[in-house]
Amino acid sequence: METEQKMERLKRLLDDWDSCERCGLCTPTGRRRHHVVFGEGSPDAHIVVIGDAPREKEDITGRPFAGRQGEVLDMFLNDNNSTRDDVFLLNIVGCRPTDEVITGKPRAPSKAELTACSPRVAAILDIVDPYVVILLGGTAFKTLALEKGGIKAVASDSQIPDVRAVTQGTFMQVERTAFATWHPNYLLANWTMDEGGCVRQSMRTWEKAFRVSDMCAELYRGITPPLRSNDD
Repeated sequence: METEQKMERLKRLLDDWDSCERCGLCTPTGRRRHHVVFGEGSPDAHIVVIGDAPREKEDITGRPFAGRQGEVLDMFLNDNNSTRDDVFLLNIVGCRPTDEVITGKPRAPSKAELTACSPRVAAILDIVDPYVVILLGGTAFKTLALEKGGIKAVASDSQIPDVRAVTQGTFMQVERTAFATWHPNYLLANWTMDEGGCVRQSMRTWEKAFRVSDMCAELYRGITPPLRSNDD
């Protein structure tokens, strides 16, 4: 699919979801959302990064991975000689879930909310058609990964195993190569640069994701891999 076609399809998809009322997150108790955080990035991205759910700054700006969590994400991208313009970023749900009793307190999205937003995620992946998906955090992992279990075991595995990200296509399920690691918010709460710690392990996972993506781009499209900062 040509870049112009992808951009047009993404624009139509954005228009369709911009005023979404498919679940209760459009009018949670005591507040209204500011924006549907649809997603953004390159329509030709070789890597799609999927987080859990928008937080306050994302809801206000309408952009995924805003604030301090965005700074952590940018660090991982920069470590691989990349930027937000090279990848596509989105969350597993497009609106900010908050606690109905303690208004404003973030919570994990419900099963119904995940189900309502799954067509948006599947459609974006279908349009962008990346070589690799990076799943950030337990919600994205449990929702999309074919493999069972929790994020901790996969994210802590020194072998950095690949998993399969599964979405529903028009006629059948679609599986894509994926890597799973901790969400930037988890890293901020447990920050340590010690060898073997969560930040170092996340860095290695991101590095492998870019390496696999570069290999696929070279193999299938003859694109010479760019120099990554971690390359010798």
